[in-house]
Amino acid sequence: MILFLSPPKTAPRQNNDFDCGVFVCRFAYGIFQLRHLKFTYRDAGIMNKNKEKSITDKEVFSNLITNGSHFKFNGVDIQRIRNDFHYLIENLAPFYKQAIKDRRNEKKKINNNNKKRGKK
Repeated sequence: MILFLSPPKTAPRQNNDFDCGVFVCRFAYGIFQLRHLKFTYRDAGIMNKNKEKSITDKEVFSNLITNGSHFKFNGVDIQRIRNDFHYLIENLAPFYKQAIKDRRNEKKKINNNNKKRGKK
């Protein structure tokens, strides 16, 4: 089941062309923080199986996202997360590059061994 959520007009929004991934991750983190809550399609105002609009007071659910503490962030938070991503990638890159190099060397060894045995 996929739950489609669109950020309310009062939720934080990006103001540039390069932070979309950071915002997606930040909103995903907010939703992850709500994973312990139980709610129904009706609570979320989602259409039921018969494609009929559920009759509900969506304000409570909407406020969970709009005004919920897990969705309170700003440009400073986004900058911090962007910096954290940069640090993480910068520090993982050497390990990734070494793993790629090791994999290529292993494939070469296997190919050489196969050639010696007369296999293609």
